[in-house]
Amino acid sequence: MKKNILRARMRWFLFALFLWPQLVMAGNDEPLCEAEVPLTLTNQEMAEAGFEPGGFTPFFLGMIAGPRIGLEWNDGRNVRTLEVLRALPYAGNLVGLFLCVEALSGYRMTSIAGETGIDDWRREVYFKRIHKAEEIGDFAQAAHLRECSPFDTYNHPANKLAVKPDENTGMAKWRSGLSGLFIDNRVGLEREESRGIRTVEYWSILWVPRIFPAIDAAQGKKMSDIVREEHLDTEWLKSATDNDHAQTGVIQ
Repeated sequence: MKKNILRARMRWFLFALFLWPQLVMAGNDEPLCEAEVPLTLTNQEMAEAGFEPGGFTPFFLGMIAGPRIGLEWNDGRNVRTLEVLRALPYAGNLVGLFLCVEALSGYRMTSIAGETGIDDWRREVYFKRIHKAEEIGDFAQAAHLRECSPFDTYNHPANKLAVKPDENTGMAKWRSGLSGLFIDNRVGLEREESRGIRTVEYWSILWVPRIFPAIDAAQGKKMSDIVREEHLDTEWLKSATDNDHAQTGVIQ
């Protein structure tokens, strides 16, 4: 009888040893910061903060400053004075050269946005989302949103596995700089983040085709929507997947 009890206990013990690691792994299975996670601002959040995408302003910016600038306005990203001055005749060419040097120097859009404050508005709205989660006691979601913050230099686009890709060198570096000079300075800066260039942006070198992304901006379309629709962040995400190391930054 005792032997049967010992055998039964031994079987349960071995079963527990087998099951325990699975339970631990399941408990630590946090959701990854995939590109599909809704890290951009919702229309409701933007409306609550008094911002409505679309209209004349993003259309105007898309025409005079750059095809991507108007679309990013709808995401809540502001515009720099230099980007508007670029539309000036003659003097604007010098401004364009300066902005081109930013990309050639290795600057990225995320770092430029942080330094110049053009992302302050949507950063504030994003952290209101975190505070709302904390208020209702959903601390796991709040922690997840902090870790996956799209405003983190080391975490753009939002992906827990994403690390900064290797520094662009040679022709790749010049591709960033020249695309920033002839198309839109943000195209060059985001090219440094391995974000692709749209076909319509290449055509915008001829100026007239700029009206198409400008119309999209006027209708309220966001750059974040286009990124997902046209898979412009594929290169970054592939670089992140191929990399064996995970490195993320957390905004305190």
